[in-house]
Amino acid sequence: MTCEDIDDIVYELCLKNNCYPSPLRYSNFPKCVTTSVNNVAVHGIPDSRPLLEGDIISIDVSVFVGTDSNGHHGDCCHTFAVGECDPAAKHLVSCSGGASSRCLSTNAFASSITSFSVDVCG
Repeated sequence: MTCEDIDDIVYELCLKNNCYPSPLRYSNFPKCVTTSVNNVAVHGIPDSRPLLEGDIISIDVSVFVGTDSNGHHGDCCHTFAVGECDPAAKHLVSCSGGASSRCLSTNAFASSITSFSVDVCG
């Protein structure tokens, strides 16, 4: 599977569910989702590179539902391990999921990013 395959799946799901992939054509962005593999920090452009065992990938899906005058954007991102990965990558995947949950359930925005990251990731 490639990141382009993921992009194609998201595009088809958007069509099927009557929504529009927000990144597509935004500031000339050519794809429906952003995919960040391994050391790509954020908002990577899906390409034809095959995902390999041990890779980690963050998939960011943003959609618009509704009409121009009465609609909403939704956005979500999740980081996944592709098969088995090394302990450092497992820790990163675990922290990324935990950080989202903790942000929503605590007053994390009132604390410093350093104290919050130590609290979440140890």
